[in-house]
Amino acid sequence: LYYLAYAAGKASFTELDLLWATVALAVVMSVVVHGMAATPVMKYLDRIEPGRQ
Repeated sequence: LYYLAYAAGKASFTELDLLWATVALAVVMSVVVHGMAATPVMKYLDRIEPGRQ
């Protein structure tokens, strides 16, 4: 987000709205995928190494 905002202030982009939408979608998808994967991965890790913290 920071680098896109910086670049948007320094240069002219014809499809700036599309760039912002693409970056926002990537962030949202990352949060969703990491959120869905966290519990199964933690359960798997606990099975292969029980009691480790």
